[in-house]
Amino acid sequence: ELAEELLDYLPINLRLPGVVQWVLRYTPKAHGVSLATMYRNVAEHEKSIVLIQDTNDYIFGGFAPATWAPSTRFYGSGEAFVFSFGWVKASTAPEQVNFYPWTSQNECFMYADHDLFGMGGGDGRHAFVIQQDLLKGHSSPTPTFRNDVLAGSDDFVVRNIEVWALEEIQ
Repeated sequence: ELAEELLDYLPINLRLPGVVQWVLRYTPKAHGVSLATMYRNVAEHEKSIVLIQDTNDYIFGGFAPATWAPSTRFYGSGEAFVFSFGWVKASTAPEQVNFYPWTSQNECFMYADHDLFGMGGGDGRHAFVIQQDLLKGHSSPTPTFRNDVLAGSDDFVVRNIEVWALEEIQ
């Protein structure tokens, strides 16, 4: 259901029927709570969707147009975007998605190192950033996406993370 809501915002080559499949490559429930494992599981996959649920039942995340891997600087491309479904009541479909595309203000699309990963940046802020323990995060407005706070509050506790690779069907 959430995938269908995001489909219209993906690059056109990822929207065509029968071209890509969404494959769950990382979630702590199946793969353990490890940032290193997340990087290892998505290492072969260039495009992905990160979905985060906080303990206030807000669901949000971003489209990553490059492989998640530790780096010393921001990377990615203007295809990146972040989104929030807001508060999603259990067993109900989200009412709407708030979509935040690249603004051209800066090129702070994706950031990853051994201590955290996140999207968006500028002025020392991130649209979302998840700490190494994969339990704590922070969300702020950023010039990259001109987004609102994506989570239920600036500082949040993670209930679940999923990284879905968008893989070409062979």
